[in-house]
Amino acid sequence: MARTPVYCTSQDVANKLRLSSGGVRTTFSTLTDPTDLEVQERIMEAEDMINITCNDAWFLLTSPVEYYEADDLWMDWQPYELLCPLKQAHVQTFSKSSGDILQVRQGNIWVDLLDGTHTEGIGQDYWVEYDHGIIHFFRTRPNAPLSPIMVQYRYGNLTVPYDIKKAAINIVSADLLESDFQAVLMSNGEGFVTDRYKTAEKWRDEANNIMSQHWRVFVRPLGT
Repeated sequence: MARTPVYCTSQDVANKLRLSSGGVRTTFSTLTDPTDLEVQERIMEAEDMINITCNDAWFLLTSPVEYYEADDLWMDWQPYELLCPLKQAHVQTFSKSSGDILQVRQGNIWVDLLDGTHTEGIGQDYWVEYDHGIIHFFRTRPNAPLSPIMVQYRYGNLTVPYDIKKAAINIVSADLLESDFQAVLMSNGEGFVTDRYKTAEKWRDEANNIMSQHWRVFVRPLGT
C-alpha cells in the first residue's frame, strides 16, 4: 500500500497559507503549482524529519533488525531480570505473524521467544514495557555477557497530537513560502509577500520548538 500523509493534509497547508485565486479561497489540485500530490510528498518529507528529530513516530513503522550485545547489559550479580532498552518507544505487542523478531543467543543457537513455546509476562520468560520500549528477560535470557539479542519490532504512536500536526503544517508552509510558488496570498495582502521570509522563519522556529518538546531519549537507570 502506498504511503499517504498522516500528520496533516494538503488542505491544512492551503488553509495555513490562505491560498486564494481571484479573491476566493482555494486548495491545491492537479492544476496548481505545486500540485496537490507534490504538497503531499513534502508533507511526508516533513513527517520523516519530525520522526528523526524527535526519535519517535506518530504512525506505525517497522524497525530494521537490531542487535544488542548482552555485554552492555550484563551484570554477574544481577539475579533477576536483564533489561534491554530498544532504540524506539511505543512498541506494538510482539507478534511473529506480523513479522516481529525476538531472539536471544544461547551458545551456538538462537532461541526464538516468539515460537509459541515461550511465555510473555512478569515472572515468565520475558516481559515488555511497550510504552517505553524496554524488554525484561527473566527465565529465558542470553546466557553469557557477549551473547547477542536480535530484535525487529513495530512501533509508533497511533494518535497524532495537535502540536505535531501544527509542526508539520508549519514546516511545509514555510518551505512553500520561501520557494518560487507565487500563487500564495494571505489576507494581509502584499505586505505579507514582502515579509514572507520572516514569516517562514517564524513558522519554522515554532515547529522546531514543538519538536524540542517531543524529543525522546532513554537513560538507563544505574544498576540495570
